[in-house]
Amino acid sequence: VGGFNPDLEPERMRSFEVGLKGFSASGVVAYDLAGYVMTIRDMLIPFQVAGSEEIFYRNAGQTRNMGFETHLRWTPVKAFRADVSYSHQRFTFRDYQLESGEQLSGNRVPGVPPHRLSIGLILSHPVGAFAEVHVQATDDVFANDLNGPPVGSSKSERDFVNDGAVVTDFRLGLRRSYVAGYLGINNVFDTRYNSSI
Repeated sequence: VGGFNPDLEPERMRSFEVGLKGFSASGVVAYDLAGYVMTIRDMLIPFQVAGSEEIFYRNAGQTRNMGFETHLRWTPVKAFRADVSYSHQRFTFRDYQLESGEQLSGNRVPGVPPHRLSIGLILSHPVGAFAEVHVQATDDVFANDLNGPPVGSSKSERDFVNDGAVVTDFRLGLRRSYVAGYLGINNVFDTRYNSSI
């Protein structure tokens, strides 16, 4: 209260990542694949005190973050390109004991969507005109470390879940040798979503 937390420790991370990158002989298809495992000790976790807008931090004992990402680019003709990216993430607490004594081991780290899909389509013309459509879909995420209501609460688990969303952006533009301009509409379908929690 009213100052820095003297018990806060820095995060310590060990990570391992392996990947593969390549393209077809014709150059029509390019791909990226990567998988990773990260163990974080004393992970810094934000939290708020009831009745306050201020954000504080505390250390979680240990988390295990695992996932893979893939990206595929398809260019069948010079005037058209499609990009598809997908990531799967499983970030879980391995050791995280609250001051109340509750152990959150096995709970998911909040704010990290397990699945994320992104699709981009780009149509271009030799004069420099282009049109782009970008669609991003994200999965539901937990909004708190408990992954649900506190002990003794009558609230539903869904009250502590941030809903996933599909958001579509659109751009029209013109690129010339030294200048480029575009007109864009973000969130074309007016989807309600939280970009961060």
